Amino acid sequence: HSYAVSPDGRYLATGHDGGSIALWDTRKGVLAAVTDTGTTDLRGLSFSPDNSRGGSQLLAGGHMGHALVYSVN
Repeated sequence: HSYAVSPDGRYLATGHDGGSIALWDTRKGVLAAVTDTGTTDLRGLSFSPDNSRGGSQLLAGGHMGHALVYSVN
């Protein structure tokens, strides 16, 4: 399991067994999205440090070198 909080505190991303990622809207207290990474080796999550590209970016990484980037708007 892994987790990350967006720099502005609006989103909490949680990684789960089986490779799914849940994105929680902390302001509304609701589940905003769920995605399947397609990999079961999910090991870490991290948000980009700023919104310079029009929204946060969420990086999901695995122990086998897999890396996926998601736009979070």
